[in-house]
Amino acid sequence: MKCQKGMQRLFLSLTMSILLLTGTMTSVMATTTADYSESASSIDSDTARIVFESYCSSTYVYIHYQVNNGNQLNYLMQANGDTWTYDVNGLVNGDVIDYWFTYQIGSTQKDTGNFSFTHGTVSQQVAAPTMSPSGGTYSNPQDVTISCATSGADIHYTIDGSTPTTSSPIYTAPITVSTNKTVKAIGVKSGMTPSNISSATYYIGGQSTLAKFEPADGKTLIVVGQDRDEMDAYEALPDIPDPAGYMIYTGTVDAAGMTSPSDKGAGMQDLQHWINNKPHSICQIGIDMTDYDQHQDGQDEEVKVADGLRDANIRTMAQAIKASNKPVYVRIGYEPDGNHNHYFEPSEYVMAYRRVHNIFREEEVSNVAFVWNVIGIEPAWGWDIEAWYPGDAYVDWIGVSWFGWPSAGEEATAAQYRQNAADFANQKNKPLMLGECSGRAYYPMTNAANWDQYFQKVFDYIALNNVKMLSYINQDWNQQPIFSDPTIWGDTRIQQPGASYIYNKWKAEVSKPRYLNESANLYAAIGFDPSTPAEPVVPEPQYDIPTVFEAEGFYDYYNFVQAPIAAHSNNLLLAWGNWDYVYDNIPRGNSWASYKINASSTNNYKVTIRLSNGNAATTATIKLDGNTVATINIPQTSDWETFTTSTSSSFNISAGTHTLTIEQTGTGFNMDTIEVSQ
Repeated sequence: MKCQKGMQRLFLSLTMSILLLTGTMTSVMATTTADYSESASSIDSDTARIVFESYCSSTYVYIHYQVNNGNQLNYLMQANGDTWTYDVNGLVNGDVIDYWFTYQIGSTQKDTGNFSFTHGTVSQQVAAPTMSPSGGTYSNPQDVTISCATSGADIHYTIDGSTPTTSSPIYTAPITVSTNKTVKAIGVKSGMTPSNISSATYYIGGQSTLAKFEPADGKTLIVVGQDRDEMDAYEALPDIPDPAGYMIYTGTVDAAGMTSPSDKGAGMQDLQHWINNKPHSICQIGIDMTDYDQHQDGQDEEVKVADGLRDANIRTMAQAIKASNKPVYVRIGYEPDGNHNHYFEPSEYVMAYRRVHNIFREEEVSNVAFVWNVIGIEPAWGWDIEAWYPGDAYVDWIGVSWFGWPSAGEEATAAQYRQNAADFANQKNKPLMLGECSGRAYYPMTNAANWDQYFQKVFDYIALNNVKMLSYINQDWNQQPIFSDPTIWGDTRIQQPGASYIYNKWKAEVSKPRYLNESANLYAAIGFDPSTPAEPVVPEPQYDIPTVFEAEGFYDYYNFVQAPIAAHSNNLLLAWGNWDYVYDNIPRGNSWASYKINASSTNNYKVTIRLSNGNAATTATIKLDGNTVATINIPQTSDWETFTTSTSSSFNISAGTHTLTIEQTGTGFNMDTIEVSQ
């Protein structure tokens, strides 16, 4: 094995097993990449400090080094937030330190290239400041103390996440951190090189039990939509408060309206108009994951989203919203459970929703709350709404739509599903919003009885279920080509001619203390702090084997639907069988579910599935990292509530992280638990 300059690279696995690697050394004192920056400096006559600043919140960083081509040493570096340090002691002037790093991001372990530093040949650098307590999550506000090991150095700091300079405030006393903040500091002393920047992020969990951008209990945000002109017209009403926010729409197919105005038949959508002209306000954005309002079977826009074909458009949305530096609520793929949207089936929708969510997180958009919005009528295909739920980690708010129905029977059914949505939000401990609300032509605005038939029921629902946002579509639908059928949509503007009774009732209601309209105090009322750091991408679930895990704990899947069976207490995974199709030349394959597993050592393992099979399924395929390693028999159990177990033959799994896939061709079966054992 060839080693440059006699240096043997030692690879540390998760179990600290050591493998010889080779590398090439370069003579640099500082390096910056997309993942990290590193530097080395002499902090006194016999000590050099090596610093690794992670840009991706590494869970650990190891340094491997040798002095003057001597023995290689390996140590876990000391963490201070995302800044990791290690001091090499006992040096003399001219000693050469060759070093490299091993670091982890999520479940991925990475190694850097090699670096070299000559002690004592550069001007001395101020020691990087340290913060106490270190960054992390705390239940109460923290008094943060900043210190510097270099005597006589001044410490300059920021608390808004920006880079500190010599123009930043000088630290003189502990900083009280009572909301989520990132504190950064730099040490400066005349005649010395300024220190590296230290950074620590503090999450104050005890500051509130509320969700992101959620007002206090008993408070409801007023939002109006749905196009630019109608929003401006509402705002111009002389005796009604300007609303807290505005609702607009865009789509994954083209990100229309995000950077320039766009009208696709449903009014002018213009995010920049809101950014530039609506101070102290919020925005609620519906992200369509269909082919807009055509909603045609077979278009399957959510499949394209899930497969990554709309990533560029999603990033355009994320960047435009981030640049606003104002609070935004995004309803990703709103109303998935409605027949009118023609979503292919729940699993594809969930994967698409999660992809949009994680791209926003990748773009470090901190000023957004994620909303999952159901239709509030009988769900499509008989699915329970939970089948469409992307998971607690991906949802900040839950929304439901309310348009009303022409017959008493239809409205009674819809009312039950709207209450189910409210109960589900309460069960999940998520704030509830009326994401879309409008009376339509069934309730003529010129009729005083309309208030009792529609509006009063809406406001009663708000009070009963502690609804935190009312998004009213104040729209003359007749002027929009997509919604021009006057027997369905009509004119729902409260200021339309002949609607004085509704107008006055609305004005009195939204002026009550419960309702939050635009004001200089609005952002404080929803806990919005523009300096709050962005949250990381939701990590994929991973299982250390041997273990037993629930079948619904997949990280990726196709045609496997998380669906509870009423007669059985378990939440099962239902494989719908061989829905093999190709869309845009993307082979989707058979039904499958994939899981991330981690083996601490190389061994033979087997898979045991607890299952029921009231169908004709006979076998399923076990794949490891895409390669078939075993098959498993799927015995019939006569029905879907009778369970048995089936075990595959043994196959080898090497140490490390792998993707385990269970694939089904033909008819489906139910999985309850999956065991991976030796």
